[in-house]
Amino acid sequence: GDRVADGTVDMSEPYYYLGGFHGGKPRIESLHFSCVTAGTAGIFIVKSDARINTLDALNSAIASGSNKKIGFIGQGNYDSVKDILDDTAVPVFETDGVTLANQVADGTLIAGYVSEGAPPDSSRFMEISTGIISPRAALFKKDFDTCACPDNANTNAGAVANTGATCSGTGSSSRVVINMFNSQSGSCN
Repeated sequence: GDRVADGTVDMSEPYYYLGGFHGGKPRIESLHFSCVTAGTAGIFIVKSDARINTLDALNSAIASGSNKKIGFIGQGNYDSVKDILDDTAVPVFETDGVTLANQVADGTLIAGYVSEGAPPDSSRFMEISTGIISPRAALFKKDFDTCACPDNANTNAGAVANTGATCSGTGSSSRVVINMFNSQSGSCN
């Protein structure tokens, strides 16, 4: 995201989570994005002999066990599934997927989250579906943050939608438009 945001590259690869963060702000606020290019199902991995084969069983093991650590490659991955985990789960961030998988295999982590694909040497693990499909998109530099419209102006919602802008004002015509199809042209009137 940094190279896209600073204009070094024109766009990202087309598989970024929309639910992630950039520069401390949600991606949908800090960058433009394409239409959804894919939806991926994330999984948790546990040791193949752990006798944990469902999300309910994983949450029970976290709640009742001493190991509450689950590995994630980044904060965005954790944020995408934290609401389905037991409240006592402890996220551990490890950016190297092989290291993360090895920590699950050796018991350092009770589970690891894999946002796409299969873990390395998948025969060592049981996979548990999250049941969540995450939208993916390409990211583009955001040239502007907001589109301020005069009070009581007739805002062309189509033009605002095409820019991906947020129209702010105090009049009753103010509205927030979130649109998956952003372009970098258009106007507020």
